[in-house]
Amino acid sequence: MSFLRLLFISSILLASCNGSYETEVIQIAKEEAIRAIEIKTMNSYSALTVAEKGDTVYTLISMRPEIAKGQFYFLARYKVDFYIFQKQELIYKNLSNQFYRGSVDNPDQFFLFNHQKKNLHHISLRDNSRIEILIKHHSKRELEDLISFDIPQATSIDILKESSLPLIEVNSLKSAISDVKYSYADLRFSSQNMQFTSRCKMKIRGSSSKSFPKKQFGLKTGYSQVFEGIQIKKNVLYSPYNDRSLIRNKLAYDLFSEMTGRDNNSTYCNLLVNGNYEGIYLLLEHPKQQLKNHFDLKSEDSSFLVQINRCPCDIINPSKDESFGTSKYIYEIPSRPDDTKKIEINKTLKTFEEGLYSEDLAAIDLNAFIDLVIINELSKNIDAYRLSTYLVFDGKEMTVGPLWDFNLAWGMAEHSEGFELEGFVIDGLNKTFGPNWWEALWENEAFQQALKNRYADHRAGILSIGAINNHIDKQIVVLSADLDLNFEKWPLFGKTIWPNKYKMESYEEEISYMRDWINKRLVWLDQQWL
Repeated sequence: MSFLRLLFISSILLASCNGSYETEVIQIAKEEAIRAIEIKTMNSYSALTVAEKGDTVYTLISMRPEIAKGQFYFLARYKVDFYIFQKQELIYKNLSNQFYRGSVDNPDQFFLFNHQKKNLHHISLRDNSRIEILIKHHSKRELEDLISFDIPQATSIDILKESSLPLIEVNSLKSAISDVKYSYADLRFSSQNMQFTSRCKMKIRGSSSKSFPKKQFGLKTGYSQVFEGIQIKKNVLYSPYNDRSLIRNKLAYDLFSEMTGRDNNSTYCNLLVNGNYEGIYLLLEHPKQQLKNHFDLKSEDSSFLVQINRCPCDIINPSKDESFGTSKYIYEIPSRPDDTKKIEINKTLKTFEEGLYSEDLAAIDLNAFIDLVIINELSKNIDAYRLSTYLVFDGKEMTVGPLWDFNLAWGMAEHSEGFELEGFVIDGLNKTFGPNWWEALWENEAFQQALKNRYADHRAGILSIGAINNHIDKQIVVLSADLDLNFEKWPLFGKTIWPNKYKMESYEEEISYMRDWINKRLVWLDQQWL
């Protein structure tokens, strides 16, 4: 990028600012930029008249900031390193692996903006003397895509407090929320029934969901409080982004809870992070916390929880059939077993697997396994059996649960035949990635007969189309007042959103499609199991 090109960009930036002040944009040498970062001082710099070779460049914006109540506001792109100097000293920085850096500026207001690639930053400045913003970025990236100064208008928080949805306000205490490690934050939980503040550890969590602009978070706190029926101790703030219905996960959790008789409390809420509106989230107890609520697992007995997921993993048992994959387990409870416990867990898992290979179902919680298969197949969960699947040994028998991660289910996914009305997931395209003992269970005649009997019972009640539609209706009522705010923040309709098969134009169209898909899926399952 030439110096003339940079000067052209500076005029664009200048035009976008809310004030009229001098702005200079130049590219500086890599060595000068690195030295300024290392010594935390911007002593001097010179413009490059010819762009440096290589993918990474350092662009410097020199400007006189516009300050509102002592704060300088700007929008900066995620996953880009930038540094701000004033009076030659480094006063602020944000690295590419840091998100949501800041704190609550005005607890009576919030910002709502729909830029999916940038986050709002604000810095306390002593005066409006010139600042230098140093940005490290790819040479092909346009500067106006990295930073901008068009700041959204603040809105009264009363709008959110008057909502029927609970409100969670995060103050990250001037630090960033990372996807690498936990950091401290203050969280205020508010609803029509109660209000309290809790000091928590917080991080960005997930696998493929980390790439979405709407992040999901893991929470941990040293003491327990109850909020809207949910124990606040180890929790997840799930972010329905690619699921434009916002209800696929909750629908699966609620149905499975009714099928098994196990509580799986969750609640929708509005979320603010450092005064920025992030949309509607689903607050849940982490699977480990759910398990502790259902089972009395003690470190000194033979009980444990493992997760079936992709590697890196703790246990790999070879496949007995090339048509299915190896068994891959991750230790969850205990998370760091000693050598004696590891041997015990491995032995129990092998005994469990061998029992299924020999068609012996006596050592498993048969109804729980059946219910898991039914909800996986009804929703056509393309991640089923191989990812986010939990096995619990309570000292006597092996069972499954808690249920987790159904955001790609219910006819949404374009890949792995997720949108198709016919076909079983357990015997489908992804079966080679799941533990091979699932095939032994699936082909067991006693299991198949018990599955058909239990499916018939559920279809007469919990899984009737009327009951399922009632679940959907209930969630729509809960969400309805805040849907516009969520989709103002995340305008997803009329766009191609991975991995959705279809590009829906409205929320009503999304819900109508899902209802129709579920009804037709039930018709196909009835033909197989009734």
